[in-house]
Amino acid sequence: MVPGFDRLVRQRSLPAEAGGKLLLSELSCTACHASRRSELAPKRGPNLAGVTERLHRDWLEQFLLEPGKVKPGTTMPRMLYSLTGDERSKAAQALVAFLTTLP
Repeated sequence: MVPGFDRLVRQRSLPAEAGGKLLLSELSCTACHASRRSELAPKRGPNLAGVTERLHRDWLEQFLLEPGKVKPGTTMPRMLYSLTGDERSKAAQALVAFLTTLP
């Protein structure tokens, strides 16, 4: 979900090409997929330095497990979805443990 995109498409106030450009940028497609067009720079994620001082560890773990359920509308992908339940839980815990080491 990209805030504003649905509204712009419904109102037809955004040309299809501009809508595609907006989605590619907001969904950070160009973080993995190459493009020679400089205006398609990927949207940067939040600064993770000191994140465990700003957010509770349990919240971070749940967010890593189910980003869309914890924060509806987030562009964070479900990166752990291919793991089994136990593997997912261990991976999320390991990620949070690592995040606590960031200054």
